[in-house]
Amino acid sequence: MKKKGLCAHFGPNSSQTEINSIMENMRRLKVYEKKSWDLQVRKTELEGAHIQPTDPALQDTVSKLQEANKEMSNIRDIIARQKTIKGLWIEATPAYERKEALVAALETNLRQLCA
Repeated sequence: MKKKGLCAHFGPNSSQTEINSIMENMRRLKVYEKKSWDLQVRKTELEGAHIQPTDPALQDTVSKLQEANKEMSNIRDIIARQKTIKGLWIEATPAYERKEALVAALETNLRQLCA
């Protein structure tokens, strides 16, 4: 399906600068998503330990989580705008997305069976 061009990809007339820019933003988004996930886990652990809401560790974690979420939102907006540049980004077909979701579900099932 990838060889047929059914997955999301850059258009044939995209400049290397545009491609590099959107790829860098996608990389940054993944970094902030991981950071946000880690902070959310930390916040949940602190709350589970019955830490008071006024505790500096919890307040610091919440503050960092809010900051990471704002940054993620900004980067998502930038990527969405970049994808609207005519000919730069071609979205995947619905059939490809369904197959991709099916593969992910099967991989998850396989990991659970092997664990």
